[in-house]
Amino acid sequence: MSWRAGIHAVAAALAARRVRALWISATSRNPRVWALAEEAAAQEIPVHKAPQETLDRLARGIPHQGIVAEVLPPPRPDLRALVKALAAETNPVVLALDGVTDPRNLGASARSALAFGAQALIVPKDRSAHPDHPAAAKAAAGALDLLPVVVVPNLVRALEALREAGLWIVGLAGEAEATLYDAPLDQPCAIVAGSEDQGLRRLVRKRCDLLARIPMHPAAESLNVAVAASIALFEARRRRA
Repeated sequence: MSWRAGIHAVAAALAARRVRALWISATSRNPRVWALAEEAAAQEIPVHKAPQETLDRLARGIPHQGIVAEVLPPPRPDLRALVKALAAETNPVVLALDGVTDPRNLGASARSALAFGAQALIVPKDRSAHPDHPAAAKAAAGALDLLPVVVVPNLVRALEALREAGLWIVGLAGEAEATLYDAPLDQPCAIVAGSEDQGLRRLVRKRCDLLARIPMHPAAESLNVAVAASIALFEARRRRA
């Protein structure tokens, strides 16, 4: 079981019919909170009015806007199912995250992936934030309920499978000679982004067909991983327009 905190995250879970129970602030004056409570009641979902302390505890420190839901985790396709689904796409793009441990960055990246038309998000099982973390769901604003997320035991092997399926593997690296403009983002591709402090791991870098940097002002050392992923995904979307 997992949790959703905040209006957008709870609304997306309700739309997906995955909410098991709902807690709302007994003193909330937000009409959107009460509207979601009515929607939950219409779905015959238990709705509990609770004090602020209870909501804070259930939300585990995540800003909740007076509403928290217990939800069933969304179905997660495995890598084989993803590869099969990508074969049916004309020009797919996938985002993969390597070593991104902040769930807020994972959620924000998922939000951008959905916004710019990516077919899926891939994250490793270990040494990574998990897509079911409440903070990831909060930052994703519903994207994690709509975007296929594949959790893989080995990211390197997943990238190899994507290459065999015909996708270019493009890694984002600040020190790369090539820029994002040189990357084949107009073709089927997987964009791989690493953590801001560590970047891409050595074996992941070796599996990339191309390492590319985002052109930036010399005074800027780096970008947050979610921002970098968003820029790369937008460029891929622009090339396909």
